[in-house]
Amino acid sequence: LMQCFERRCLTYTPDNPEGWQVEAGNVGLHYYAWRYQLFPGTGPRAGMPNYWSNLAGWTQWPAGNFAAGDSRWLGGPAGTAAISNEEYQLAISGEVGAWVGVTAPAGAFDDIVAHVGVRSLLGTAHDGDRSCLLSRVQQDGPDLRFYALCIRWSEDFVAFYYQRAGGVESVDWFVPPGVASAPFGLNYDLTIVAVGADLWFVANGQMLAHVTHSGPLVGNVALAVQRGAPGYTDTESLFHDFSIAAAHLP
Repeated sequence: LMQCFERRCLTYTPDNPEGWQVEAGNVGLHYYAWRYQLFPGTGPRAGMPNYWSNLAGWTQWPAGNFAAGDSRWLGGPAGTAAISNEEYQLAISGEVGAWVGVTAPAGAFDDIVAHVGVRSLLGTAHDGDRSCLLSRVQQDGPDLRFYALCIRWSEDFVAFYYQRAGGVESVDWFVPPGVASAPFGLNYDLTIVAVGADLWFVANGQMLAHVTHSGPLVGNVALAVQRGAPGYTDTESLFHDFSIAAAHLP
């Protein structure tokens, strides 16, 4: 909430730590304090994009049904993808927990800022379904690892590290379910910043977690959806404004 009087502004941010909820001053100074002082260590910022998704960009992504022999696909097998205008539509059917993902046609990266917007049409994503941005994705046959930031529709944001090695799955939670409530809506922004072993997870402009982790230091970026709501046959999400940019320290 912001109320401005000429060049001065009074802001109220209930999610800020105590002492930063009500502030008065120059808008630029507020932004600088939020960006570089409120969250120590959030210095990395995006440079020029290496890849972004306009309509021509999406045409490089797979469309149609999940193809088991196509290394661009993750999860499956009951997944489909389609390109609609400047959005990429992912859908998954099957049992609760089923998921499908697609890696970007951009190769592997180390220090990056990955961002995507995701929206849901009414009736296509149900309470508990997940729409995710994945970073540092590494896949070697059946083995898979990645970092994820997801919106659980009508519930919350979650962030975690997933690994499947030798048939054994494990998850390290950074933002577990029930911690970061998501505002009601049909459109969300997801950003993962990765620099060395440090990762920052940001949803709708709000910093959710900054972690140091021993996972992969390089990998691709992907989009994914997961069935989470019982009683429905499928879920789908529409992704837009996807970009991958180099991360720079100040």
